[in-house]
Amino acid sequence: MSSTESTLPTVPFRLLVVVDQVSPRLTYVLKWTLRDRLGIDFQTRESDSESAKAIENRLQEQNPLGQSFDGVLYYGERPAFNGAVSLKAEGLLHEKEIQPYTEKDPGRPWVGCLRRMDDQGNSFLAMFPTEHELGHDPLAGIFWMLSRYEEYQRPERDILGRFPVTASWLAREGVLEIPLADYYAEQLGHWLSKNFADYTVPNPARVVQPTVDVDLCYSYLGKPFLRQVGGWLKDILQGCWQDVVLRIRVLMGLAYDPYDSYAALQDLHRRWETASALCKKPLYFFLMADYGGLDQGHSPQSRYLHRVIRFLQDTGAEIGWHPSLRSNTDEAFAIQEKTALEALVGKVFASRQHYLALNLPERAERLEAMGLRFEYSMGFAERPGFKAGTLHPFGFYDLAREQELPLLMFPVAVMDATLRHHLSLNPEQAWERVQPVLKAWERYGGFFTLLWHNSTVDSGPSASKDQDHWRVFYQKCYEKVLDLANPSALISIPSHGSLIEGHSCEQEGITEGRWTVRALTAAERKGWDAALPPAVSVYHRITYLNHCLGRQWSLLLSPNQRWAMPIPGGLAAWIKVLRQPLMVQHYQVLRVEVWEGQIRPSPEVSLANEHIYASLLKFLDRSYAWVDWQLDCPERPGSLVELLPGPRWTWVARPSYVIDVGTSSNEKWRNYSDHHRRYLRYPLADQGRQRLGWEFLPFSTWDQAVSQTGLEQTLESGLHSKLGWNRLKIHKAKLLIRNMLSENKGTLFLLRKSETCFAAAVLWHSGNTLIYQFAWDSPQGRSERATMHLVHSILEWARAQSNPEGQPTFRFLDMEGSEISGLQRFYAGFGGEPRLYWRIIKRIV
Repeated sequence: MSSTESTLPTVPFRLLVVVDQVSPRLTYVLKWTLRDRLGIDFQTRESDSESAKAIENRLQEQNPLGQSFDGVLYYGERPAFNGAVSLKAEGLLHEKEIQPYTEKDPGRPWVGCLRRMDDQGNSFLAMFPTEHELGHDPLAGIFWMLSRYEEYQRPERDILGRFPVTASWLAREGVLEIPLADYYAEQLGHWLSKNFADYTVPNPARVVQPTVDVDLCYSYLGKPFLRQVGGWLKDILQGCWQDVVLRIRVLMGLAYDPYDSYAALQDLHRRWETASALCKKPLYFFLMADYGGLDQGHSPQSRYLHRVIRFLQDTGAEIGWHPSLRSNTDEAFAIQEKTALEALVGKVFASRQHYLALNLPERAERLEAMGLRFEYSMGFAERPGFKAGTLHPFGFYDLAREQELPLLMFPVAVMDATLRHHLSLNPEQAWERVQPVLKAWERYGGFFTLLWHNSTVDSGPSASKDQDHWRVFYQKCYEKVLDLANPSALISIPSHGSLIEGHSCEQEGITEGRWTVRALTAAERKGWDAALPPAVSVYHRITYLNHCLGRQWSLLLSPNQRWAMPIPGGLAAWIKVLRQPLMVQHYQVLRVEVWEGQIRPSPEVSLANEHIYASLLKFLDRSYAWVDWQLDCPERPGSLVELLPGPRWTWVARPSYVIDVGTSSNEKWRNYSDHHRRYLRYPLADQGRQRLGWEFLPFSTWDQAVSQTGLEQTLESGLHSKLGWNRLKIHKAKLLIRNMLSENKGTLFLLRKSETCFAAAVLWHSGNTLIYQFAWDSPQGRSERATMHLVHSILEWARAQSNPEGQPTFRFLDMEGSEISGLQRFYAGFGGEPRLYWRIIKRIV
């Protein structure tokens, strides 16, 4: 989890702090102020200790501190000893109880007297005035703010159990939007640098981390039936007919849900992460409560919720817990919610309370006991500003037990709901309102985040003008603190290599711009296959594309007109436009070029990179409600995963086993699994075929094949019984086989005895690879394990094929469609090695 980046010096200034009495309060505030904020390595000694007295005696000597310390600071209520720099203590840090709040004197909820002082022409509030040079005790004031002292003193709570902004002293005094604790730390640092020549105040540490609360992951999708009906009735009774229509379109997959802003947010977050080293990974807090009361999220078991979480993790986000209001009072609910989230994402260490309902100290103690280490609720819901007087994280100090807990509190200065609902501001007014907060971060550094919601930013076609302006507001705030308008603030953006390792690819960035559809002319179709290089997959061939996409298929051309993807054309396009543009196995976007005014495949064998694929996915996302597309890629490309257009999209691994046909078939057969060998009962495949009297025949033309008795009948019954295909689909498969064989792009293999066909298979030729496409067998062949003998015979045949130069024609046998575990064992028995193909799927959910 992100913490504030250190900009402190490599060798810190070493300071001995002599105090009248060491206390937990003093130790806590010294660590945050001196070590964390001012970069000072310090140790404390009590003034009556032997070491303190020895130092006091040596202060008059030359170089009295030796190599141990660079300076000595006395912090206490008594006069300082000679030679020490003194800081007057007001007394709060040496107390062990909480001073009561007195209604008769509401301006003095602590020991001391409030004073407004002048510092270099600027007026500031001194919370614990003293007669010191600084005029006050800055350490006491810092502790009072960080410990949330007033929340222990004052009983006021709102309906949700929160400490209200109306009870806050910082708000009543008009300094809520000024980080007073940071001002005190800065003032102390400059005073120390004036007294110690070797000390320089370091630049403040800075970190920017976008955070998003997901109370309800979708506005319409994933809700139970009764809630859907209730939403419809509410819209109808209120006359919100646009919302009625939008709900219908969303549920049909024709429009994006209004709350589906994740892809738009992640695009911004990735851009900022890349552009500035200050920006950390975004953190999304998920509500995992069952529906009820003000906890109106999706069920923890909702597949819609799970898909959103997976998408955000895939795109580089971190996940935190958003505890419900119910969990504040019921520990069993809290454990149940956290367990449900951790079942999806692993251990969770960060939380932000629903409605910022962080009750101190009970809630903080429970969070720490549950293993939480980072809490992001330190802010007011009603007003922007600094609830604890700082932009920097700080440890939680439990005043009731007088100890610091290992729970780091992160400030929240601005929440979208504060601006939109509590203050009723539009985006332009909100921009003016947050200027003090942005300027405070420029001066004091620290941790900057906006508390945002997925429901505030909308990037879909239903986005309203107001929501678009809120997205601009969100973007402007972060880009201002990241100083992205200043070119010197940018870091270099790394270039990405080819999507598929081992293939060279020109670096092209075409993520912007529109893809266009172009139908091929008759001349282009005629010359298409001839222009394809030998290494290009057979699935780019006219015959196969006609089979999959219809004879009027078109090309989807990239904005720079250099890359193409075949899509359905004519009537097929209208039929499939709402479902999917393509389902072609082992498919790659193909490089094309203009030759004599015609679009043809390029002879270059380079593959598209992730920029092209990202651009293509965005186009498909805008144009199709359902996409199922298999990408030929051995490993899931991490950089492309982060560019998926939204939670509707997912990657699904599709295993296929690839056999090296160059290895001895007999050796593979000998290494076959015991399970299969028990059925075959022959040490060598040839012995099995000879004993059974089977004949192995390869055919390069359809006419040769269909002349074999029983082939078509076995094909039809096999595809129907094994794959469940109907007559139309079987007829189309037969046409494809005939056409591919006629173009010398495939081979049909038959295993028979006399006039009886036991098994058959069709393999496509793709460069040096045979692709196992169709296979079928007869009931008798199934009982005799004929397919096993057929695969072995195909391997022998492939090993014997060579070109005129004597080089092997085929090197690999790709066993298509290996999702079934039994088939995987079958292929592995022949020495097949698994290779993953990745399906890119877009669904309504």
